Amino acid sequence: MQRYNKLFSFPHFLISSFPHFHIFSFPHFLISTFSHFLISTFSHFLIFSFPHFLILSFAHLLISKLFLPLRPINKLKHNGFTYYCLWRPSAQKGRN
Repeated sequence: MQRYNKLFSFPHFLISSFPHFHIFSFPHFLISTFSHFLISTFSHFLIFSFPHFLILSFAHLLISKLFLPLRPINKLKHNGFTYYCLWRPSAQKGRN
């Protein structure tokens, strides 16, 4: 039973964490991953069923709609890489 659930959980994790490439942000990834971990951990005693799928889908939809507005405050580019910061680095405090 648990093995079947884990086989389902990993593809769901991939699908639920990476569908929003155009609005993808690190906080959303963390929230989505944590919520999935929480739900799948507490649902291991359930046999995989349609209600389990509905609960996971609804939770992800709800969390996406509630927390997607929490975009990163700063988007920094350095050496071709983009870094997302949840706080304003002290070096940039005066420049705005």
